[in-house]
Amino acid sequence: MLSKKLFVKAIDSIKKQKEVDSEFCEAMSKIFKDAYGPFMYDNDRLVEMVIQLMSESFGMDAGQWNDITYFIHELDYGSRWKPGMVTDENGQDIDMSTAEKLYDYLALECESSKMWLDKI
Repeated sequence: MLSKKLFVKAIDSIKKQKEVDSEFCEAMSKIFKDAYGPFMYDNDRLVEMVIQLMSESFGMDAGQWNDITYFIHELDYGSRWKPGMVTDENGQDIDMSTAEKLYDYLALECESSKMWLDKI
């Protein structure tokens, strides 16, 4: 499992890279009004690989939609999270408002599944 510091730094790096990519594409589309495509670079494969590595470090299936991809893509790095959006099996909120809180949840889940597997 990744350290919390490294996990948060990776999430922050992905977010910053996506912002830089977006700004670059926007600037290029102003310069080349009719062009968008092959000359625009795309970091999606690299970003997805980082997400896969992070996922595997928590024992999640890296090729599947999971809490990390949900946090990044659907919750916009936690900015769209609201109470009641993500709950556990008992209906309790799972706070995914920040990368730190996501890490805490994932670490707890990872530890819980290890304890469960140890009992088998």
